[in-house]
Amino acid sequence: MVLVVDLGFGRALKINARLWGIQTPDPRRSQHALAIWGRLFLSDEVLSRTVTVRVHRDRRGLDQQWLVELWDDQGSINDRMVERGYARRVEYK
Repeated sequence: MVLVVDLGFGRALKINARLWGIQTPDPRRSQHALAIWGRLFLSDEVLSRTVTVRVHRDRRGLDQQWLVELWDDQGSINDRMVERGYARRVEYK
């Protein structure tokens, strides 16, 4: 996912990110429908309200993606993705 972070003063930063602590199905593989439904759920959650982003640096890969937790007034969006079956938990070492 690409996040556009508003830095204020008319400046924004685009960062490549993955959701921290969860793994979602790859839409190019066998669980195509579930991946699309998960993407739609996430879009609805993020685009409909103010979201707080907590960032963790991913040190495992060369892709330099940021690991992010998304929060709103109802709690963790990452956790809701797992509760609704759109993702599964993963542990980072």
